Amino acid sequence: MMARIVDIEPFLKNYDFKKGQTGTCYLKVKDESASWNEGVWKLQVSENKTKVSLLENPSKTELECVLSADIQTWTQIFMNYQPIHHLAFYERISGNTTELEQLADLLKTGTPVLAHYF
Repeated sequence: MMARIVDIEPFLKNYDFKKGQTGTCYLKVKDESASWNEGVWKLQVSENKTKVSLLENPSKTELECVLSADIQTWTQIFMNYQPIHHLAFYERISGNTTELEQLADLLKTGTPVLAHYF
């Protein structure tokens, strides 16, 4: 089976992040097939709510915290197909180690299951 994030904003708003974890991450998305996904997204995760917003003019401070990857890599990360550190090692995602750790702490671990049978 294959997976792809078609619309990253509602995907992230409905994503099941790890309980008890909070944080803010900046995700730069490159997507040649779906221009509405491209840009720098601010992801704020709290106990009760996940906020996602596209930044029109990111500040210098925000750009220093950006994790950058293409949509295929983001799909692998959020579907738990590949660990974020593995993808960073192979230079599929770029960003500083602190930001990578923060995003990794927000994500649940486990094996992906696509339970749709034909």
